[in-house]
Amino acid sequence: MISFTRDVYFQFIADSYEWLWPAPLVALGLMVLAAGLALRGAGPEAEGGWTARAVAALLALGWAACGMFHLEVFSMLNFMAPIYGWVFLLQAALLLWFGVVRGKIAFGMQGVAGWIGAALAVLAVVGWPLLDGLSGHAADFEVWGGTWTAGRLAGALPGPTVLLTLALLLLSKPARAWIRWALLAIPLTWAGFWGWHAWELGLAADWLPVVGGAAAVLQSFKRFT
Repeated sequence: MISFTRDVYFQFIADSYEWLWPAPLVALGLMVLAAGLALRGAGPEAEGGWTARAVAALLALGWAACGMFHLEVFSMLNFMAPIYGWVFLLQAALLLWFGVVRGKIAFGMQGVAGWIGAALAVLAVVGWPLLDGLSGHAADFEVWGGTWTAGRLAGALPGPTVLLTLALLLLSKPARAWIRWALLAIPLTWAGFWGWHAWELGLAADWLPVVGGAAAVLQSFKRFT
C-alpha cells in the first residue's frame, strides 16, 4: 500500500516547487539541452566527443537532482525516499563514469530507434507536464506574482527524468553491450516499480517510462543479441 493519495502527492510537488523555484525550471532547461545535443550528436561512432560527454553529464545532473529531492524533500512524505535517493545518485555516478570520465557512449539519430527515442524525449520534456496539467491532477503554486500548474518536470522529478534517460539511451551506442545494460538497469527497475505506484494512484502519464523501457530493451536485444 502507498502511504499517500494522488492529491497529497501533487500538492506536495506544488509546495516543493514554491520552495525550490526556479531550480525546477532550470533543471528542465538543462534536460532540454541534453535532448537537443543527443539528437544532433556527431553520430554513433563519435565516442568520447564533447557532445556525448555533455549529454551524459547533464543526465547525471538530472539524476543527482532527483536523488537529492528524494533525500531532502520527498523523505517527508515517503519513508522509503532515502533509499530511492541513493539509487538515483548511483545512476548519476554510472552516467558520469561511463559517459564523462571514460567517454564510452556516443549519441545520434540511428534509424527507427532514433525516431522512437526522439518521440519519447519530447514526451519527457514537454508532454509529461502538459499531461499532468490536462489531467486535472496537478496542483497550483504561486511564484513570480502568478499562479502556475505544477506539472512534473524532467531533471527535477523522477518520472520524466527516467523517461528522458531511456529515450536518450535509445539514441546511444555504448562501446560495449554490457555498458548499455549497466545504464539501463536502474531506469528499467524504476519504471517497473513506479508503474505499480502509477496503477495504485491512477496516473496514466507514469506508464510512459514503462513504454520507454520496453522500447529500450527490445532495441538492445536487436542490436546486441
